[in-house]
Amino acid sequence: MVLVDTNIPGQVEPLGFFDPLGLSSQIDRKDFNRWRESELKHGRLAMMATLAIIAAESFPLPNAFVSGPAIFHFAQMERVFPNFWVIPIAATGML
Repeated sequence: MVLVDTNIPGQVEPLGFFDPLGLSSQIDRKDFNRWRESELKHGRLAMMATLAIIAAESFPLPNAFVSGPAIFHFAQMERVFPNFWVIPIAATGML
């Protein structure tokens, strides 16, 4: 296997190439790029989810069927509209 070149864009000092467990030491460049893309995608998805929870807490919906902390809004919507999960998955896929 070809070891991955550790000189990649996005490194920040003082860490530089950060791989404390050595996970990238035994993979080729193609797998490394796939892992890196997956990490970026999941990080962006987590940021969008965080913003969604903050927005739901800051701007409550006027309808009485969804109330309380934003962490429970999804479960409440599923009781009202059983196929609600299709909407966020489709929106995430389009983004």
